[in-house]
Amino acid sequence: KMYPASMTKMLTALVALDYFKPEDLIVVGSEINEVSLDSSKAGHELGETLTVENAIRGLIIPSGNDSANVVAAAVAKKAENDENMTFGKCEVVFTDLMNKKAEELGATNSHFANAHGYHSDDHYTCAHDLALIGRAFMENKTLAEIAKEKSYSGNGAEGLVKAEDTSVKTQDYNWRSHNLLITDGEYNYPYAIGIKTGFTDEAGDCVTAAAEKDGEELIAVIFKSEDPNRWLDAKNLFEYGYNQYEKITVAKAEEAIADAPLTKHKKSEGNTVPVVFRKEVTAILPKDTAKDMKLTVSYNDTYAVTDKEGNVSLKAPIEKGAEIGTATYEVKGKTVLEAEKQDSVWAISSLLSAKQPEVAGAVARAKEDARLQKERANALQAELLKVQMNALPSPEKVRHVLLFVGELDAIALRNAVNTLTGKYSGYCGIFAGDDTNGYRFIVGSA
Repeated sequence: KMYPASMTKMLTALVALDYFKPEDLIVVGSEINEVSLDSSKAGHELGETLTVENAIRGLIIPSGNDSANVVAAAVAKKAENDENMTFGKCEVVFTDLMNKKAEELGATNSHFANAHGYHSDDHYTCAHDLALIGRAFMENKTLAEIAKEKSYSGNGAEGLVKAEDTSVKTQDYNWRSHNLLITDGEYNYPYAIGIKTGFTDEAGDCVTAAAEKDGEELIAVIFKSEDPNRWLDAKNLFEYGYNQYEKITVAKAEEAIADAPLTKHKKSEGNTVPVVFRKEVTAILPKDTAKDMKLTVSYNDTYAVTDKEGNVSLKAPIEKGAEIGTATYEVKGKTVLEAEKQDSVWAISSLLSAKQPEVAGAVARAKEDARLQKERANALQAELLKVQMNALPSPEKVRHVLLFVGELDAIALRNAVNTLTGKYSGYCGIFAGDDTNGYRFIVGSA
C-alpha cells in the first residue's frame, strides 16, 4: 500500500477521454478554488475556455491540481447530465468513475479519493496497479504524445476560438515538464517517453516512467524516494530490464503446441487433435531461460474426460476454433505464462483452441455442397440455353448459328444437340466444341 501523489493524474486523464474527445472545449469553473494552497497548479482562470487535450496537458506537464479539478467537474457534469452540480458532488461522481476504471484495468489493490492525488489516507495504490494504469495511458496515442512533451507553449483553446470573439475567454500557457528523465539535463534518459511524476510528504518523490528501446516498451514505478534517486532508480530499472531480459515467441498462431488424445471419435478421423494458440504468444523472460520452459495444458470440463488411470482425453466432436483449455509455462518451477494473469511481463493469458483435422465427415459434406452447387449452376445454364434456342432463326433463313453457353453436364449437352438437330434437320452437321469457358454450338448451312 503506497500513496500515488500526482501519479494519480494518469487515471484522471484516462477517465476524461472516456467522456470527451481531445478537441472538445470545456469551461473552467469555481472548482479551481477547491485545491489546497500548497498544490501545484497549471494556472487556469475562472470562466476560461480550453480544450480537453490542454486540460490534460495541464495535468501532466505542470502537474496542475487545478487542471484535475477542471477535468473532474467537466466529466461528472456530463456523466450525470447536470451542469449545476456542486463540486463536492462532482468529486464523488468522478472518483467513483476512477475506481471503476481502475478495476477495469485490473488495478484492484487501489482506491482513489480525488482527481489530483493530494494526500488522503483513503487514497492509495501499489506499484503493480500503477504499472497497469501507466500501460493503459501509454496505449492511448493522445496521452502518449503528451507524456513525452518536455514543454508546451500555446493557447489553451488551440485556435478553436476566434481571436476576435471577445465573449470567450482564453489564455496562453508556458508549461515545462517536471519529469527530468525526458527533459534536457543531467538526469535525462535517452529512451524515456514519459509518464508522470508525483510528490507529497507521505508519498515522497515518485515517478511512473516509461521507456522504449528497439521497439520494446518498459514501465518503472518508483515510490517513496528522494531526489535525485527516483531518476537514477528509474534508469537503473530500465537498463536492467533491457540488458537482462529478452522477448521470445512462445508459439506462433495456429502452431500446434500439443496433440490432445480423443475419445468417442471415429478412428478414421485420427486419434488426436492439434492444440494451438489463436494468436502468436510472446513472453519476456530472463535471458537464456527459454530453453528451460516446460508446458502444461489443462482442458475445460466441457471436453475433458479422465479414465480410471487418470489419463485425460478430449471428447469428440470438437469444432475448429473451440476454446478447449489453458496453457501454463514454467521455468525452474516459476510460472512465466498462464491464463488470466496478463498483467505483468511474467504472465500472459491466451486461450487455446482445437484445430480440427480434415475428417471423412467433413470431406463428405464438402463434396455434397459442391454437387449441389454444380447442380444449381447446370440448371441456370440449361435455362440460358433454352432462352437462346427459342430465339434461333427459322431454318430457311439460317446459314450458320453460333451459340455460346457456360459449363453443361452431359444431359444438358445432349438435350442441346437434340434440339438443334430437330430444328435444323436437313442441314449439315452440328459441332459441339468444348471451349475454355463453355461450349460452342455451330450449325453449318446445307
